[in-house]
Amino acid sequence: MIERIGHVKGDSLLTRDGDEGSVLLLPDGGEPFQLELEFLVPVREDRDSWFISFGIPRYLRNSLSLTLPDGVSVLEAPGISNGDGIHHFPASRSLKIRFAAERDIPRVSILETDIFSRIRLQGQLATVSSHFLLLEPPSSPFTVKLSPGARYLSSSLKGSWVKACG
Repeated sequence: MIERIGHVKGDSLLTRDGDEGSVLLLPDGGEPFQLELEFLVPVREDRDSWFISFGIPRYLRNSLSLTLPDGVSVLEAPGISNGDGIHHFPASRSLKIRFAAERDIPRVSILETDIFSRIRLQGQLATVSSHFLLLEPPSSPFTVKLSPGARYLSSSLKGSWVKACG
């Protein structure tokens, strides 16, 4: 549901009210156009977290300013933040943003890590070797989530620092 239409540039904006209310954007020639609007999206929940999801119209530069209530944090950032609260994300047909109450998000310490990965392809077999250099021991093991059919072979880290599951 569109709550507010803000800045409109380089195009004509047509709106239609009613049950199937819509906004049509008609470009006025070859100039780039801009449309800024605020809209409401219903919050849904699955076994992982709360999330919102919505379709992205074609031909738009995909950027989003996200505002969450106090005490709520983003679990999966919607793209890359520019530092001013605007997130730019890859072109796709839809966008999903996961979030949770801050009290439900486990606190994780940030470690500085250098990673070097090498991928070897041998017929139907792909071997990925990743080498980590940590500046300090982790406070808890790294979790490596494996895809179905994948096997964990070894690590350059101490065995007690890695937990493989899948």
